[in-house]
Amino acid sequence: MEKPTVQRSQIVHYCYSATNKEGEHFIAEHALSYLLAGSQEFYADDGKHLFKAGDIRLFAKDQLGRFVKIPPNGEQFVVITVRLDRDTLLSMSAELQFSSKATYNGSRVLQLPRAPLLLNFFQSLKPYYETMQPASNALQNMKIREAIMILLEVQPSLQNLLFDFRSPRKMDLEPFMQRNYRYNVNIDRFAYLTGRSLATFKRDFQKAFGMPPHAWLMQQRLHKAHEMLLSQGLSAWDVFEDVGFKDYTHFSFAFKKAFGYPPSAVKTLHS
Repeated sequence: MEKPTVQRSQIVHYCYSATNKEGEHFIAEHALSYLLAGSQEFYADDGKHLFKAGDIRLFAKDQLGRFVKIPPNGEQFVVITVRLDRDTLLSMSAELQFSSKATYNGSRVLQLPRAPLLLNFFQSLKPYYETMQPASNALQNMKIREAIMILLEVQPSLQNLLFDFRSPRKMDLEPFMQRNYRYNVNIDRFAYLTGRSLATFKRDFQKAFGMPPHAWLMQQRLHKAHEMLLSQGLSAWDVFEDVGFKDYTHFSFAFKKAFGYPPSAVKTLHS
């Protein structure tokens, strides 16, 4: 279970004593993150990313991902993350005339160099999580602005990513949903990420798949669970989160309704 030591609104420090599978996650804001101890797997649309202690990462906004956080033997997994919120970026864009000069086409999960400016910045954050005194919003905002300026100094091309305030472009619905149906996020998130209003998403979805989104998602997740239980020798507890369910009871009930038997019976009935 995750055990955050301190959580502020935009500067977050987490410690974990056991392996933590966070499940699906919608990254709504750019996040600059420094992994202090342990290792981490991150599954994104472009594949699996592996990180180790000492790695500095930038996770771009408007993407789905799945985190697995692995502590070192007998110790804690430790990470500090700074969220680069839209309001701060908009304010800096207006004040300093920062803007996206071209469409950013690079990876949306970046491993950054261990530049002295970045390392010293994260070192400067220690007082924010080593004391129980809350930092003021003004002080946090100053550190977020500093992080953005350092990123632009270390990697100037990031201006095209950080200061692009457009919503996701409209994309082909079918391949996107086939890649991402296992993420348990609300339908309006899928609509937003595919560049559609909720009403347009539902209409396009019905046309593409011949059924409403909720019904298709349930069907896909249950069939994927059945496949995993049968072919990978996993237990129901091993698969229900991986296929997009948050609650085991709901998963078990839906599985039995769809197949006529509980997930625990798959191996016996198909052996």
